[in-house]
Amino acid sequence: MIIHKKTFWTICVLWGLIEWMNVVVLRHHLPIGLNGALLAGIAAGILSAAAETIIHRGILLIAGLIAVLIKLTGIILSGYDLTYNLTANPTFAIFSQIVAFIIIRRVLDPRLNDHVFGNMLLGGFYALLAVNLFPLVKFVTGNPACTIESSDYPAALYYLPVTVLLSALLYPAGRYIVISFLGERKMHPVNDQ
Repeated sequence: MIIHKKTFWTICVLWGLIEWMNVVVLRHHLPIGLNGALLAGIAAGILSAAAETIIHRGILLIAGLIAVLIKLTGIILSGYDLTYNLTANPTFAIFSQIVAFIIIRRVLDPRLNDHVFGNMLLGGFYALLAVNLFPLVKFVTGNPACTIESSDYPAALYYLPVTVLLSALLYPAGRYIVISFLGERKMHPVNDQ
């Protein structure tokens, strides 16, 4: 159940626009894999913010679906072809990030959510899990994860420190921005079960 609908939908649209801007701007200027590391870190903040507006974590899958639809629409409007590199692998990345977020929130002690450093730890563990799930994209889409040039080493793992650092910073930031925005309007505790 979504308890703060406008805030939740705004976060979903923001995530989709960020993903689209990655295709239009960042992918041409950053080394392969670094843009994915940035997006995974940003997703930590987006997911932690969205989680404050809902009761059940499964609703985060809707946020991912909205982000993917906006990204695909943006790709089409920008005149790009819908290739695997622009669609299938990033779509898998978005949903693997959601799965990692849900797993981390269910497995780790809920009291970590009560403190900034606990939130940073949750963000770091989220990043570790999300990045290590991404190489499985080959088995789902048939298209392997991007690798570092002249090696078979996945770019997502190469840029893991960047993802962990950004996630550790943006996970608590996203959460506290939404909490301060909602203020007293946050009426229901989040159900991590």
